[in-house]
Amino acid sequence: MKWLCSVGIAVSLALQPALADDLFGNHPLTPEARDAFVTELLKKMTVDEKIGQLRLISVGPDNPKEAIREMIKDGQVGAIFNTVTRQDIRAMQDQVMELSRLKIPLFFAYDVLHGQRTVFPISLGLASSFNLDAVKTVGRVSAYEAADDGLNMTWAPMVDVSRDPRWGRASEGFGEDTYLTSTMGKTMVEAMQGKKPGRSLLGDDQRQTLCRIRRGRRR
Repeated sequence: MKWLCSVGIAVSLALQPALADDLFGNHPLTPEARDAFVTELLKKMTVDEKIGQLRLISVGPDNPKEAIREMIKDGQVGAIFNTVTRQDIRAMQDQVMELSRLKIPLFFAYDVLHGQRTVFPISLGLASSFNLDAVKTVGRVSAYEAADDGLNMTWAPMVDVSRDPRWGRASEGFGEDTYLTSTMGKTMVEAMQGKKPGRSLLGDDQRQTLCRIRRGRRR
């Protein structure tokens, strides 16, 4: 749990540089300083607060806002899914900084698989085009729109190799061919995050690529 909490806190701080400045003070945030801060912060956290950092909850328009506010106040939430507007994201982040004991920033995630505000073709459609320039455009526009809304994680592209059409999420991937999937996936990742250090949409050194591998399922 300690390792997972450390990763969660470090990612939250890295993805929210302005809020991290409030916690660290107005001086350069070196990796050593960040690691030392996270280590000390972990010592101050209760078990419930550590568990809270591992929780990602879905918050849509139908969720009771007062209940979410109480969870944020009590340190029971580390990340938010399905909140996609700048106004709502800012309101929740302000609640963390005003109400929570340790003021650990939230990070916000959403499935930006074929556009955020602009609706692009699904991944199977992009794969069928064999047009890497089109994929680059989709990735770059999606990243700009997601970052502008305040999202920190896009959960895209989805690069599972799909060989069984009965699978319910086949449309989110690039099909059954490994070469095409890897080429499309690489192009999309580079378009979303950029290839040059310090040139990401989130600011210097704020780029994070996270991979999840599903095992034991037949595609």
